[in-house]
Amino acid sequence: MLMNDTTFLLDESLDCLKRIHEVQELMKLDSWTTMTQDSQEEKRRQLSTDERQVRSYLTLGNETLDMFHYLTRSIPQPFLRPVSIFTCFII
Repeated sequence: MLMNDTTFLLDESLDCLKRIHEVQELMKLDSWTTMTQDSQEEKRRQLSTDERQVRSYLTLGNETLDMFHYLTRSIPQPFLRPVSIFTCFII
């Protein structure tokens, strides 16, 4: 479950970072000035939303990895049994 959460957060972060990059690159082009005010404002709102979300996703991902590190370092026994790997597929 921790690995699924971490994968989800990383995937969402990368999606947001891609959109952030695309809007930032668009803002550098001449075509930005030819866009309507509404379109520019929509892109700015999306940029702002993506920036907030990527911070949140990466913070949560970092905390999840810290927890996983803590668990595997402090209580390694459950993670060393081969049964635990297959249990998730059987359930």
